[in-house]
Amino acid sequence: MQRILAEEVKGLTGGYFILEPDPESAAEKLLEAINDRRAGLGLPY
Repeated sequence: MQRILAEEVKGLTGGYFILEPDPESAAEKLLEAINDRRAGLGLPY
């Protein structure tokens, strides 16, 4: 189930879930995802 939410959903919908029990690690992954999207839009980060 975790693999489906974290990986396969992204290919289907473009969105995905970050399944991380450690809040700091989850925040880092979220920030990385935001920066990737901003870069894709040509926005500074």
